[in-house]
Amino acid sequence: MSSLATSTDSPVESTEPVVTDAPTTTAVTVPPATREWLVQFGTEGSDVLLGVTPAANGDVWISGHTDASVVASDSYSGTASSGLLDALLLRVDAAGQLKIPVQFGTADADALLGSATTADDGVAVIGYSKGEFATTNYGINDMIVASVTADGSEKWHAQLGGPDWDRGYSVAVADDGSVFVGGYTFGGIAENFGGAGQGNHDAVVAKLSPTGEVLWVASVGTSDVEWGQSLALDAEGGVVIVGYTQGDWNGANAGARDYFVARIAPDGSLDWVVQGGSELDDWLQGLAIAADGTIWAGGFTAGAEGSLGGSDMFLVRVSPTGELLSEARLGTDGDDRIFGLVPTDDGDVYVSGTVSGSFNGAPWAGKKDVVVARLGADGSVRWSDQFGGEVDDDAYGLASVDGRLIAVGVTAGLIDASASSYGGPTDGWMVSYRL
Repeated sequence: MSSLATSTDSPVESTEPVVTDAPTTTAVTVPPATREWLVQFGTEGSDVLLGVTPAANGDVWISGHTDASVVASDSYSGTASSGLLDALLLRVDAAGQLKIPVQFGTADADALLGSATTADDGVAVIGYSKGEFATTNYGINDMIVASVTADGSEKWHAQLGGPDWDRGYSVAVADDGSVFVGGYTFGGIAENFGGAGQGNHDAVVAKLSPTGEVLWVASVGTSDVEWGQSLALDAEGGVVIVGYTQGDWNGANAGARDYFVARIAPDGSLDWVVQGGSELDDWLQGLAIAADGTIWAGGFTAGAEGSLGGSDMFLVRVSPTGELLSEARLGTDGDDRIFGLVPTDDGDVYVSGTVSGSFNGAPWAGKKDVVVARLGADGSVRWSDQFGGEVDDDAYGLASVDGRLIAVGVTAGLIDASASSYGGPTDGWMVSYRL
């Protein structure tokens, strides 16, 4: 069961420069996206929605986790809990209605953190497990991968890990059906699959066959700490991954954590790395590649120079050959970040993120709000929509499907005044915009 709520609050369109907590230099007018619906979904327990990817007929697949069960309705069957925390996968139609819930896992903790569409209208998912998901657990926390058909049935599942902590955050599917996954390791995962690690904490990219066989594992970084988070495939079959490094990967580290953008060649070897940052933390958490090959990445920076207050949204562009094209920061006087990105065909990018203040002149509901916006390469705001309840609301995945933009995330209360809570500590939410 889900509560469908269409907000009457209109997105904010920026046509002239304005002075707000999120200053904008835009002089470009673009049609604002229209919010179609906002849905809050959950069980009686804690529910989190993190990844979203397109499916046929305007549907989307949404991935996350739950510690309870989905109750059956007239439209779909219910699910059963497997353990402490379960992987959760939802197929949702163009009207925001749940069609297929899928819940699976071990007797321990299992969660999905990302998803990618497969050629047969199914979905590949990535996450982690503390149990024996596909084999004996390699350590404390293993990376898990699964492929699911269009009707929610499992095709195959796999488990990768080292002797310590490993977690998969992002997944992409190539035209030949190969599955690429990315995340981080505390060490040892590459050695278990014929590779070599770089230090105690590495960024990880792995390639699996269309049937789930692990083909290679690349553990990349320095002898210091790296954290891999989001990946995407480029037109040449390479894999681009973003995250942060505390080492000197491509030049001297500027501060506590520097951001990185790295390309892994089709054979699993490291091609190039872009490293940058401030004297404090800089972390890229989202990634997308435009049709022209431009790499867009987003996250946050806490650096003092140019700070708007707290940590700011951070937007980075890199060329297909590893040249840094631009950096931009924007936000409010609080803590802000970008997580999801969808490039446009004309050089802009849609983003989803979280803010702790008024963004682009919109009302701030309190604590953390959701922002969905269209940005220029320089961080100028073309239009934006800010919403949330009185408590914490976070945005995560963002996807484009059939002329619409779908964002998902988590709320600790009511995401919108017209939504209904499911009574658990956290619920998922999803929102649709007509572009």
